[in-house]
Formats: sequence, structure tokens, C-alpha cells
Amino acid sequence: MRMTVTRWLVAACVVMLMQFETACAPRPVVLHPDFGVSYDAVTESQALHARPTDPGAPVTGLDGYGAATAMYGYRKRFEPKESSAQGGSIVSQGIQTK
Repeated sequence: MRMTVTRWLVAACVVMLMQFETACAPRPVVLHPDFGVSYDAVTESQALHARPTDPGAPVTGLDGYGAATAMYGYRKRFEPKESSAQGGSIVSQGIQTK
């Protein structure tokens, strides 16, 4: 009887190890036939003039004033903001002990 229990435990351990091995095995990667089509469509639609008729013609875009205004606003976002609090915080003033 003791030999039967030991064999049963060994068989159960083998079955569990086999399940763990197959559960962690990498699955093959299968891509859809249309993979990448949306990326190509988006990048093509972002071009200002994707198919120009005259290669020597200049591409029209943002004028100088509009570009300067946009860059001013962009740079202003990175400037440190001035605090409107009176007296500041404890951290910036420090705690004074006597």
C-alpha cells in the first residue's frame, strides 16, 4: 500500500510539472494580414503635401507671426510660475527653533 501511495504522488508531481511547463511556454506570434496599415495611413495623412504636382513648388505652411506666437506660448509653459501665496510655505522658509 505504501508503494502505491508513493507512485501516485510521483505521478501527480509529474503531471503538475508538465502543466507548469506548457503553461509558461511562449506562444507563436501571429500578426494580422493588415498589420501596420493604420500606421502607414496616419503617417501619410500627416504630410502637408504628400504628392506634390510640381517638385520645385514651395510648400505653404504657417506664417512667421503664427509660428512666433505658437513658440512663445510653448516656451511660456516651461517658465517657473510665480506663487501668489503670502509668506510662502514652511518648507521654503524653514522651521526655526530657539
